[in-house]
Amino acid sequence: MFTYIEYTGMDTISTVNLERDVALSGSGSCGKNEDEIYDGDMMLRHRKRAVEIDEHVWRLLPDHLIERILPWLPVPSILRAQLVCKSWNSLISSKIFSNLYSEACNSLKQEPLFLVFPKNNEKVGLAYDPLENKWLSLSFSFLPTESRAVATAEGLICMIPKANYNNTLYICNPISKLWRELPRPPGLFKFFYLVAGLLVEKNTRSFKLVFSGSELVSGETDQFVLTAEVYDSKTHTWMRSRSFLVEAPVHPWKAVSHGVLYCVIGQAPWKIIGFDIHCLSWFRIRASMPAPLTSLKLMDHKGRLIMIGGIGDSEITMEIGMWELNEVGT
Repeated sequence: MFTYIEYTGMDTISTVNLERDVALSGSGSCGKNEDEIYDGDMMLRHRKRAVEIDEHVWRLLPDHLIERILPWLPVPSILRAQLVCKSWNSLISSKIFSNLYSEACNSLKQEPLFLVFPKNNEKVGLAYDPLENKWLSLSFSFLPTESRAVATAEGLICMIPKANYNNTLYICNPISKLWRELPRPPGLFKFFYLVAGLLVEKNTRSFKLVFSGSELVSGETDQFVLTAEVYDSKTHTWMRSRSFLVEAPVHPWKAVSHGVLYCVIGQAPWKIIGFDIHCLSWFRIRASMPAPLTSLKLMDHKGRLIMIGGIGDSEITMEIGMWELNEVGT
């Protein structure tokens, strides 16, 4: 079941809505080989504020000490450091920096950043750091074509080119500006309400990308067939799941938690289903939904599946409620 954990008044909706596009939780890196993809997995995590050091001190430091210092800087400082000189920019995009940054992250408190894209310019993302109370501008102009974000995990972002003729996907890191091109699975856009999810496995330094959607069985029935395509970066192949029959189409409201892609189907009262990314299998969530809800979003918070919903009548939202899925609900 879903346990009610918090609600707020209408005056805080704008804060909750920071999550509506894509949450940049943790970080990652994507490059031309598997090590480069994951070795930068901490690039977007929060750092404690650095102590100001006089400019002349930096000039006297040897390169090997600068390599050790830069990974401990907060994210805004790292972004500025990339602009100092070509050597620093090259260092921050290197495997050495990624490894040192990962070590630093294990010793410091880490908080997620929230990434949103302006409607009129998706080449630039705005990342909000809640602890620093700052917005950071992240350019995506390093990608070959203008694209939109559809999934993120540990800082890795999956981008789909806007051009219909482009048959590729991009996995990228906006800090290191490293990226990889992936082939699209066949028949990807024949689905209704395409859903995407990204799972990063820290132990193996690999990732899995999921695309799912629903197809109408026929015009004589209201039943839909759910199918998922999963890309495994270890095998560089796409795998297709078995079909799963549901009574309504899937919506783009989703979240990945503990290796499961959770999706919303139907209309109010909505239902939630799960897709086991490792086993390529669908299952239903046996959890009663709170009512009445005017809207619904899913998100993962440190391994907890959180549902954020609007509470009200006649499609008018009066409050924002938050619920957590208990284990008995699965």
